[in-house]
Amino acid sequence: MYRLSCIAVWLTLLLQTFVAAESHTCTNPAVRREWRSLSRAERAEWVRAVKCLTKLPNTKVIRPTAERPDDIPPLNTTSSYYDDLVYMHMDLNHLVHFTGLFLPWHRYYVHVYEIAMKKSCGYTGVTPYWDWTLDAHDIFGSSFWNDPDPLSGLGSFGKAENGYEVRDGAFAAPNYIRPYPWPHGIRRMYNLRPYSDFPVKALPDRNIMANTTYSPQAVEKLLNSHPGNFMEFQRDFEKIPGAHPSVHGTITGYEQALRLSKLSLSAAYV
Repeated sequence: MYRLSCIAVWLTLLLQTFVAAESHTCTNPAVRREWRSLSRAERAEWVRAVKCLTKLPNTKVIRPTAERPDDIPPLNTTSSYYDDLVYMHMDLNHLVHFTGLFLPWHRYYVHVYEIAMKKSCGYTGVTPYWDWTLDAHDIFGSSFWNDPDPLSGLGSFGKAENGYEVRDGAFAAPNYIRPYPWPHGIRRMYNLRPYSDFPVKALPDRNIMANTTYSPQAVEKLLNSHPGNFMEFQRDFEKIPGAHPSVHGTITGYEQALRLSKLSLSAAYV
């Protein structure tokens, strides 16, 4: 019941936003741009604004709103404004996934993040995005994930001997450290078969290549398979294995990278 109440509150807020939008004419809508369409200077400006948020103090007003499962760390009140924004997503993680709120909530979340960059850090651009379909054939070799530029690059994939920690680019460790779940550098690991040890017995094929779910053909099929049926579209998009979880699984973050790096290091001494 508590979870349903939280979802109801968010739905009410979103509906209010949409209703308010209907009563006004949008005269200058922001146009999102794919990361690689930005110039080096535009990428560096986005990086600057992100890092600016990490230097601003914690707002002291954020409060957890959901029952906290074991996989969600407690709120760190000594972290930054940026980390407040990160915690908002962690806090509601189990409420805004595998639900009809998934896409509208995340769209609003990105909007709030962009407004924070503009109001608090003077950012004048738009929030860039990554077009998965451009790289589905070769994620590991993509220029998106292989840019060591210290001002405008997103860095590369980490190595097992370094715990998959990102050591180049604008967000390289040890200069860029984040507090959740505890202080650490960003970890990034490439895994094209993320479902091989997935704890769900009903998977039809545990060895499925994740990039087949977000290839140009797969995305085109997803967009055109459910005309007029948002529920089925959302379900197809978030299903396991589907495009959304597969992208997360291909580019693994902290927990999985840390676990596998320990296994790799242990194997080296067998």
